Amino acid sequence: KSFSKKYYLSFCILEKSIIFVTNLNNIVMERILVFMFIGIFFVSCSDKISSLDADKIVKKSLEENPIYGSIDFMTGIETEEISFSDEEKNILKKLQGDGYINIQKVMRKSEKTHWDMLEQDSIEYYVFSLTDKAKNYILETKETKSYNGSFMINKMRTYTTTLDKVKQKQIYVNDKNESAEAIAIYSKNDRTPFYVFERDQTPFFAKKIRFVKTIDNGWILDKK
Repeated sequence: KSFSKKYYLSFCILEKSIIFVTNLNNIVMERILVFMFIGIFFVSCSDKISSLDADKIVKKSLEENPIYGSIDFMTGIETEEISFSDEEKNILKKLQGDGYINIQKVMRKSEKTHWDMLEQDSIEYYVFSLTDKAKNYILETKETKSYNGSFMINKMRTYTTTLDKVKQKQIYVNDKNESAEAIAIYSKNDRTPFYVFERDQTPFFAKKIRFVKTIDNGWILDKK
């Protein structure tokens, strides 16, 4: 009887130990699963592009490939004086006074028939050229042919584009989390004397931009 009692007690202890270990293992497994779920949740969240990430990506892109505003300024071609408004003439005179352009005035005789009578008239033309002071703002120069010779089309820098912000509430990620679209607000900084020719004189502009997720570099700005 004494032996049976001891055997029974040992069996009970063993049974409770197994139950305890099993419960302990269940608790450990539950905690492991919880931590795995939390980890997967944070990884999936961090994998999506945020407004802060978008700002950094766009700023880096602008550092590597600056974006400039520009206008075309033609030189070496005769343009009728009457084709310019008074406001444009004042702008051109100021640019000349500040030492950025030269204006050569040329008079040409013109013949026309009026009431069967041949009349002669004089027409004033402007011929523009850029000074050395203005050449710092030239982005590109292209020679163009015309019926009376050739002239130059100069792409003049008007401002440098910098990022103001990417609108956080307007970042749209596609279902597969492979691309995203957003609205970026850019500032027009470092304005040049040729900025006066810009039609849009506002200091900011908005533009839709697109991000794509790559395997090697993560999220990047789509330049297409």
